[in-house]
Amino acid sequence: LTMTIYFSTLYILHDLIQIRVGAAMAFGLGALYYYCNDKKILAAILVGLATFFHYSAILLGVMFLFNNKPLTTKWRILLFSIVPLGFFFCVMKLDLLSLIPSFDGGEKIEIYKELSERGQMEEVTLINPILWLKTIVFLTALWYYEFLKDKNKYLPLFIKLMGLSLFLELILLYTNATMAFRLSELFCIVEPFIITSLITLFRPIWVGKAAIVFVSILTAFYSIFVLDYIIT
Repeated sequence: LTMTIYFSTLYILHDLIQIRVGAAMAFGLGALYYYCNDKKILAAILVGLATFFHYSAILLGVMFLFNNKPLTTKWRILLFSIVPLGFFFCVMKLDLLSLIPSFDGGEKIEIYKELSERGQMEEVTLINPILWLKTIVFLTALWYYEFLKDKNKYLPLFIKLMGLSLFLELILLYTNATMAFRLSELFCIVEPFIITSLITLFRPIWVGKAAIVFVSILTAFYSIFVLDYIIT
């Protein structure tokens, strides 16, 4: 089922149309695995290798700021607050990117800033099924964390990274959509594992499995025919 989710989203997004990104994310997943198992040096090496395929993979180093320890009540409250705070920044259209000063080697950020100022960014809207699905999955995983934590030993770190992905997408969505999607796509590699964990919430289990297959089909359809990821 994890592969079903992968093929409906990440395969189309990374491996099919952005092969270098797909290769980088393969190293990124390996880095996540070793980081969760306290092999930080090996994880750092894999992040470094990932950057040879795509420069954005260097941001996967953010994982070293977090840990895989069980989520405390304070952590869960903080993560819950990401959603309303992110939507607040989104609706208010606060341009946080403008606060980043210019620096050598920041050509990509400067390009994003310039395109944003010219109004030449992707058209966006909050009426986005994938964004709302991601939000629902994130909040559900947090709400049922105590039940799910024994089903996925990497869940604490995965939830933190998914929260970061969602927050970055929301705060940059209206002011710099291209960067919002790029950053969100980078950390969304953990989402299939979180979604698969949610199966255990259903009784009988086959209902959860059927729901994931159905949603995966709809997501693939939306990505191909609505977002036009393949057909040009």
